[in-house]
Amino acid sequence: LQQFAIDPAKIALAGDCMTGQDALILGGQNLDVFSRIVVISGGSFPTALVAPPARRYSTEFFFTAGIGEAWDYGITMLGAQEVRRAGHPVTLKLGLRGHGPQWEVFESVWQWLHESWATPDPAARPAPAIIADSVLVLTPKVMTAMTTFWTRFQQEPESIRVTARRAHLRE
Repeated sequence: LQQFAIDPAKIALAGDCMTGQDALILGGQNLDVFSRIVVISGGSFPTALVAPPARRYSTEFFFTAGIGEAWDYGITMLGAQEVRRAGHPVTLKLGLRGHGPQWEVFESVWQWLHESWATPDPAARPAPAIIADSVLVLTPKVMTAMTTFWTRFQQEPESIRVTARRAHLRE
């Protein structure tokens, strides 16, 4: 920081897959250094190791996972909820994707970093659009229709699956 023109309020730490845990632990114990902590498909979360928020630090957390990551999807949601309950600002994005690096995930991380640093107060940022206006009852008929759709969708060319993932990435 003494050698280069780095804004100390704009230092982020990110981890993908198993390094997501490392980012959470290292960043969560050093809230005075990292203003943003990103966990992508991070697996299990040792959220108890995240320091409680302090007034002088404005660290925010970003968690993301794909619903195709059956082992990680629920764990990511629970980790985000625990960090939020501890008092930290948290953004959680779930996408129509499996495990592994995908450019739209990294694009959403960069977009979040830009937006969160451009408007440091989370309350001043626009609220995410809510796209679900009703709850679907998961009857056997509905489950069969969903299974049929997703089975066919997985057989589509990669270009169609990528386009769909990009269009449906939501907070």
